[in-house]
Amino acid sequence: MKNKNLKDIIKSKMNLGKDALGEFMELLELPDSIFDATYPTVKTRITEMFESPEVQQSMISYFKNNPIEDIDSLRKELPNFIEDITDDETLSANKKDFIYTIFDNMITLAENIGDGSGREFVSVKITKLNPEAIIPQYAHPTDAGADICAVEETTIMPGETKIVKTGLAVAIPVGYEIQVRPRSGLSLKSGLRIANAPGTIDTDYRGEIGIIMTNTKDIPYVIDKGMKIA
Repeated sequence: MKNKNLKDIIKSKMNLGKDALGEFMELLELPDSIFDATYPTVKTRITEMFESPEVQQSMISYFKNNPIEDIDSLRKELPNFIEDITDDETLSANKKDFIYTIFDNMITLAENIGDGSGREFVSVKITKLNPEAIIPQYAHPTDAGADICAVEETTIMPGETKIVKTGLAVAIPVGYEIQVRPRSGLSLKSGLRIANAPGTIDTDYRGEIGIIMTNTKDIPYVIDKGMKIA
């Protein structure tokens, strides 16, 4: 393996520090037979590592102090970048995939830091209990909350309080909570209220997220499937 050349390319592209580069290179320098035999486990651990709040916070701090100058260009050039790095024929296919996976995740974190919101990112695992459920999304980068949607049509009668299903379950890291708040436009136009606003989803709750809504008007209100409700 052309270690010196590979190290220089990785360091220049990602601005990696000595410690991070050393750990990265130790794995790549393993004999292909050993690396290939353990790679399925290694790849799973990579995913778990980048989903870890501790690792994310560490990398967020690193990239804040060592910013990548042009993240958008680096993302667009990633396939060519990986091809340049892995041009050495002595690298196995699994080692090439390893390099791609690491850099793809690192660029994603760097993109998140530079999204203009100023927020720090925490990994929250989301499970679709219903295949038609919609993953919450921020409508704009600076929004305080992500929109959550109803997974099925629900009619709330006048004065009635009902749980509106979302088809989603989440795993929140210890030390955090999710707060459910009303959408101001919906509250103004419809008379719908979130009964316990702000609702709290605790870190140990693994059931389906339901939004407790009350219809304060004197006519039934139909919440359509896919409608943004909170």
